[in-house]
Amino acid sequence: PTLARFMFPGQCRGLPDAVGAALPRAIVEAGSKSWRADTADMLGCAAAVKTEVNTFHFNAAISSCEKAGDWQTSLALLQQIPEEHLSASVVSYGAAVSACQRSGRWHAALCLLEDCGRTRLLPNEVMFSAAIGACRRSGEWQMSLTLLNTLPALRLHRDKFSCSAASGACSKFGLWKWATVLLRLAGKTE
Repeated sequence: PTLARFMFPGQCRGLPDAVGAALPRAIVEAGSKSWRADTADMLGCAAAVKTEVNTFHFNAAISSCEKAGDWQTSLALLQQIPEEHLSASVVSYGAAVSACQRSGRWHAALCLLEDCGRTRLLPNEVMFSAAIGACRRSGEWQMSLTLLNTLPALRLHRDKFSCSAASGACSKFGLWKWATVLLRLAGKTE
């Protein structure tokens, strides 16, 4: 386990056991408040004081990175999960894809969708909507349409979020006809 790379040297030295035991809860609380740096550091401290950390704690830390727009740390934390002999979940991947969306890192978002499938987890509509949103932010309107058209083949539904994100990508480039069609489609979804 190499979680120690997420903390400053000596940061957790002498940390009392009672504080170490409270770290997993603190990670979850910090994750809900967008304290990205704190959550990654707390994961490192938990490892340093030999406190058990599970996938749920990683998910909270990745979500915190997503809220802070720190896609690099979210990807590093996602990669760290198997190194800690844990299994990533759809929530883990979803939070990392959302972090990529906030930063417009469409290529990283697509790689995460592919990686998720390789781990035998099934990407869901939320993950695809976030990936389409990343394409929208970075001006990749063709890729947003490709992803939207991929959904039915995967037995996933085009929802109002994915259609709206693809529509936004098209409107960004003045493709009003496509944008309008997609907005109508979004209105017909649940």
